[in-house]
Amino acid sequence: MKIRTERSRRHWLILVFAASAIAQNAAPLISDTAKAGPGKLHVVSQPDSALVVVDTTSQGLSPFSLDSLSPGPHVILVKKKGYFVKKINISIRPRETEDLTVSLVKPGSVYLKSDPFGARCFFDSKESGKTPCEIAKLKPGDYDVRLEMPNRTAQDRRVTVREGLCDTIMVQMPFTPHYLDSTAAASKAAKEKRRCKPKSGITRLPGFLGLLPLPLLL
Repeated sequence: MKIRTERSRRHWLILVFAASAIAQNAAPLISDTAKAGPGKLHVVSQPDSALVVVDTTSQGLSPFSLDSLSPGPHVILVKKKGYFVKKINISIRPRETEDLTVSLVKPGSVYLKSDPFGARCFFDSKESGKTPCEIAKLKPGDYDVRLEMPNRTAQDRRVTVREGLCDTIMVQMPFTPHYLDSTAAASKAAKEKRRCKPKSGITRLPGFLGLLPLPLLL
């Protein structure tokens, strides 16, 4: 009976010491969490009056300040009609202010024309219709353009899209050398055929101004 009592006492002491150790380790964590507190967010955009969205929730128009935002990662969207949406991933620190300055970008466009018209247009390897055609809502930068047309030499261009502008690109579509050679050969053959064509059965009498059919001369 004494042995069982002694074992129970030892088990009880072990549990007490274990609980005490856990409590001591957890105390700093609880203290740090209590001291952390929220952070702040301040957003300025160019142009202003852009809608600020924090983690899928619309918060207000720029310039905008949020005085209480939980520490950790957040996704910020800045939107304005006529501009591309700006997405920013941030990490808020406790009791600190995250300052964001956002420049929104207007889309540009390209108006493609060809002589003759009706050429197939490929914009960055993607077919985009036939000329004349406008390719809109493009981010500023450089793009590859290719125009194709039967019996015409394909034309490649490197075009630069400028923010908020529509640039017109005019492209000449010359005949392919093969088509010109085949056309010249066909024209030469037609002329040769006309030259070798037999004359009609009509003759002109010496000293006579008119033309008479051969049967009348018999």
